[in-house]
Amino acid sequence: MVLFCVSLFGYSQKILVKGVITDAKTNEPLPGVSILVKGSSTGNISAFDGTYQITVAKNKTLVFSYLGYKIKEILATTSRLNITLNEDAQKLDEIVIIGYGSTTVKDATGAVTALTAKDFNKGNITTAENLLNGKVAGLTINTGGAPGSGSTIRIRGGASLGASNDPLIVINGCWGGALRISRQFSEVLESTVYSVDNRNTSISENRPIEITSIGNNGTGYILGKWSNKTSLGTNGSANEIVDTDFPMFRLADVYLMYAEAYLRGGGGSLDIAVDFINRLRLRANNNNTITATDLDLDLILNERLVELHWEGHRRQDLIRFNKYTGGSYNWSWKGNSVSGIPLATTRSVFPIPSASLASNPNLKQNSGY
Repeated sequence: MVLFCVSLFGYSQKILVKGVITDAKTNEPLPGVSILVKGSSTGNISAFDGTYQITVAKNKTLVFSYLGYKIKEILATTSRLNITLNEDAQKLDEIVIIGYGSTTVKDATGAVTALTAKDFNKGNITTAENLLNGKVAGLTINTGGAPGSGSTIRIRGGASLGASNDPLIVINGCWGGALRISRQFSEVLESTVYSVDNRNTSISENRPIEITSIGNNGTGYILGKWSNKTSLGTNGSANEIVDTDFPMFRLADVYLMYAEAYLRGGGGSLDIAVDFINRLRLRANNNNTITATDLDLDLILNERLVELHWEGHRRQDLIRFNKYTGGSYNWSWKGNSVSGIPLATTRSVFPIPSASLASNPNLKQNSGY
């Protein structure tokens, strides 16, 4: 009986295994290597400098895999295991599809894990994402318990402080997922003026307008993403890019600049400013044209939201219209609060990176940081 207890203790003893994973030929560190405990869903990935750590029962087998390299299996017999991986020449020229295009294995700059249907979880699976649970090192999937709630998917934890940490999902060559928008943003798009506007790509079906939780992707309206179509409606050359050049200034933006400049005392013609706004609306099959008495800065701000919401103008627009900081205009999750809270005026500018401050003693950090 005593011998049995000792044997059981020895079998279940866990150790923290650490080490560095390098290329066997170049001795360069390998980031993003998948480390899995064989026969389980426990795993981790190597850091940018090739270091890794994983807690495992002693004498269990660790499986090290990296696209373009031969898989290596090592028994966890000690707390320090430095690993070298050898290239698999036959796989280096294979094509892999990544979220923003395609490349060969040898030219890929990030970690890639390939799964097929035979790798999926079996049994009573209620959501597609749960097919992947425990199958990829560094991937965590948490499904909400409320009816209709979505799943929170994270790859290597949360890396973004202010933007979304949700992954980009590509399904059969088409973008999956979407950009969620605040209730205030949605209310502009769904108003009587813009609900019939072709520029309104919001999707509201079976979704509440309020984002009740950042982690619940089933709340809040979302914006449909662009598709690569020609002027005739036929498909472009690829699904993951657009064939047209990125517009630095669009004619629509120039029209809106003119109208705003007129309202701010920059000269010009009221009739021309009104005509420019109506041109944009009529082009989008929106017959809600305006008159001279309708033109004001709030209307311009809404027009810029509808026309330019995919082009990165919104933050600077809110700053210029004195609505970004303070409490005169709060939107959902402003200041990381459900109902929105005032922001300090110092948030109108970004902090100077610490590396820049260290390299140039003449620089002084912006106020409030």
